[in-house]
Amino acid sequence: MTKLITNTSPTYNKNAHTINPIIVCVLIALCFLYTGAGYLSWMYHLVDFFPASNVDVLTEVIGYLFQALGILIFSIVTKKATKSSPISCIVILSIDLALIIAACLSPNAVLTLILGYLMNITHGLVAGVYLTLLVTHVTQQKRALVFAIGYAVGTVLSHLISTIGSDNFLRNNRVLIIYAIITVLSIITVYLCCSQPQNTELLKASGQNVSKDATETADAQSQSLKDLIDSPVFLTLLTVFLLCSVKNMGFYFPLSDVMGESISLEFTRVFYAVGLIIAGIINDRSRKWGSVCCIAPLVLPFAMLALGSMLNSRGILWILSYLFFGFYTVYRVIVFADMAGKARELTYLAPLGLMVGRLGDAIGSGLGIALTKYPIILVATCFIAFMASMFLFINMFSKLYIAPVPSIRTLEEKLLDFQSQHQLSAREMEVLKLIVDGRNNTEIADDLFISYNTVKFHVKNLFKKTNCSNRAELIAAINSNY
Repeated sequence: MTKLITNTSPTYNKNAHTINPIIVCVLIALCFLYTGAGYLSWMYHLVDFFPASNVDVLTEVIGYLFQALGILIFSIVTKKATKSSPISCIVILSIDLALIIAACLSPNAVLTLILGYLMNITHGLVAGVYLTLLVTHVTQQKRALVFAIGYAVGTVLSHLISTIGSDNFLRNNRVLIIYAIITVLSIITVYLCCSQPQNTELLKASGQNVSKDATETADAQSQSLKDLIDSPVFLTLLTVFLLCSVKNMGFYFPLSDVMGESISLEFTRVFYAVGLIIAGIINDRSRKWGSVCCIAPLVLPFAMLALGSMLNSRGILWILSYLFFGFYTVYRVIVFADMAGKARELTYLAPLGLMVGRLGDAIGSGLGIALTKYPIILVATCFIAFMASMFLFINMFSKLYIAPVPSIRTLEEKLLDFQSQHQLSAREMEVLKLIVDGRNNTEIADDLFISYNTVKFHVKNLFKKTNCSNRAELIAAINSNY
């Protein structure tokens, strides 16, 4: 598997910024459609061997952990890879399809689990493919909505597929034919996407314009690595992890509701599409508000814990949980996509938001399932995680979205820095201070008890050393650069 950035040509199609988002959006929709629906088909097949309560743990906890592992593997390999080829994407998609088919047709429980967990790993790899292409082929201004529409379309189509026939078609093995067709379409879309020019913002950040020489390129790469070191990556990872954990502690989509036919899993997921679209629009308008939208729904887990025992509220809980899950899904992807979009060598960061989100989903679901019989402990645990996530969020928000207030420096400090940079003599500094005070040459000569010509000599040297042509430029240089 190689690094998924395949086009390094500096020649750009004038329609590239229109074509790229559409192709990437279609790719995301297709990939999410067959991986998401395939996951549900595997989950329904597990019910043939295990009780619904056990399937919750096997899928929403262990299954998500394997998805996170797949994403991590993809990021590590992408970071270390030196060559670019779309073939690796096609291999991943093909293996993923084979595992979906094998897991859904497996005749016994153990083999179904093993194949299903391998499938979840490749699901993580597939996510890495389309999230990397999202960064490399879509500009930051369109990224959130492109991702949101792709996921939303995949969600709605999975619901439509489930309505084929009289029963849930996702439980019918004939649905595997549809998955095969969708995979072929995904492979074609990968080729189309890789044939398009990359996001010019990313190429410029990487110093890959033909007008730049090797030295400038090296400087740009060094700066991008410095940006990574200075960026709050780890803090953001922890914040996203806790946000998703809190949400799933409150409600983790119990399969018993689905098997009891009180809930239509596929129908309630349509509200996921609504939340995704709203989140995509908000995030593209303002990343700040996109992040805030992840905080507001954190009160819902406590409401869900309070209403969870009321049978007539189950449908509302599913709808609200999926609706607000859309805000978490978009933001956790976009915040890391923006970091990855700074330069080509940072593209491995693109899937990390989804990775820690999956970890948070798994841990939150696990705690929710384990502590269901101990509501007081569950509420207390949820509250502690809520307070920790709020603390981390405030720190993350201030580092990502609040510009540092520049320190107010005295004129004397500015002048001393100016003297050091331009190597001004003591006498030249005396003349400079009087120029800043607005004195003319005659007044400066009188104040310093020197001749008028001597003042002109020092002023001329000041202009020469500071590359200024007049007094206004000299004063502006002092005030603007320090």
